[in-house]
Amino acid sequence: MIRIIVGFKLLNYKIYRKQLKEYLQARTQRLIENDKELALSQIHDNNNITSLILVSAALKTFHLIVYLLCISYFTGLFWLLIC
Repeated sequence: MIRIIVGFKLLNYKIYRKQLKEYLQARTQRLIENDKELALSQIHDNNNITSLILVSAALKTFHLIVYLLCISYFTGLFWLLIC
C-alpha cells in the first residue's frame, strides 16, 4: 500500500507542470534579453502558453488513466478473492 502512495506522489502532474513553467519562463527571459524585436512581436507565441496547456492536459489525462487502471486492478483482485 505504501508503494501505491509513493507512486501516486511521483505521478503528481502539478510538479511536472511547475518545472515546465519554470523552464519556459527562463526561456522567455533569455529571449527578451537577446532579441528585443522578437520579444515585442505580437504574432509569435513567445511564452509557449499553448504547449504548456497541451502538456498539462496530457499529464492530467495520463494521471487519470493510471488512477483508473489501479482502481480496476484492485477491484478485479477483490472480485477474484470473493468468488
